[in-house]
Amino acid sequence: MERTSLLKTAHRIVVIYCLVFPLIKLIAIFKGSWVYANLIIMIAMLIVGGIGALLLKKNRYTWVYTIFGIIFISALRCYELDLMAYLHKVLG
Repeated sequence: MERTSLLKTAHRIVVIYCLVFPLIKLIAIFKGSWVYANLIIMIAMLIVGGIGALLLKKNRYTWVYTIFGIIFISALRCYELDLMAYLHKVLG
C-alpha cells in the first residue's frame, strides 16, 4: 500500500511541475528572455506534463513515466542554461 501511495504522489508531483514550469517560461518570455529557446523548452515540458495528466485522468500510475519524468526534469534543470544558449545560437 505504501509503494502505491509513493508512486501516486511522485507521479502527481512530476505532472504538476511539468505543467507549472511552462508558465514560468512564459513569464520569462514576456520579460524579454529568448523566445524560441523558451518556447521549445515549454513545449517539451507541456508534452511530458500532458502525457502525465492523461495517465492521471485514467488513474494509471506507472513507474516508467514517473522515473522518466524525474530524470527529464533533473536533466533539463541541470543543463538548462547550456541548452538555452545552444538553442538561441542555432535558432537565432
